[in-house]
Amino acid sequence: MNKEEQINKNLIYTKKELRDMGFAFDLNGNILTPKEAYKMAEKHIEHRKKKLIDKACKWLEENTNPTFYNGNGLTTEEFINNFIKAMNK
Repeated sequence: MNKEEQINKNLIYTKKELRDMGFAFDLNGNILTPKEAYKMAEKHIEHRKKKLIDKACKWLEENTNPTFYNGNGLTTEEFINNFIKAMNK
């Protein structure tokens, strides 16, 4: 192997090495730009946030006393809608 081939060989990395260096990949194994990786992370975070808020709303519907809301002049639905708005700020 000549010197040029050796240099080129040192510039080739495996996917594992690239992952270890912090590179991100899509589901097809393509390298993502930092901007693409950031957008994917944002989408994932928003999805998880929505699932957690939905889970909390279900718990509120099933485990709280409606008279609590009525004492504040709110229906259960209004209270939960206010909760969702507050969580999405």
